[in-house]
Amino acid sequence: MNHYVGIDVSLAASSLCVVDGNCKIAREGKIVSEPDALIACLRGRKVELTRIGLEAGPLSRWLYAAMRQAGLAVEPLETSANGPDPLHSPSNDSRLQRANNKRRGA
Repeated sequence: MNHYVGIDVSLAASSLCVVDGNCKIAREGKIVSEPDALIACLRGRKVELTRIGLEAGPLSRWLYAAMRQAGLAVEPLETSANGPDPLHSPSNDSRLQRANNKRRGA
């Protein structure tokens, strides 16, 4: 079964949410915002990762480059520029990103 990942990037730790093709959460948590840690975590999953959505922004550029170089199917996802969102939180953002992955046709 295909799995999809959403990652909300923060300075010290990033929120990660992995869901299966039925949108059932397979893993959710935080991981240090370092390329090697994220790559190891994603490769450590014993499932096929169809698409990985990474929050676009200055903090994610080096993560994106390293993940692409490692051969992961990562895509930058733009965040809202409409100001503060009352629903904004790292875990909500990672959930929204994985939902976007599903809608984008994986």
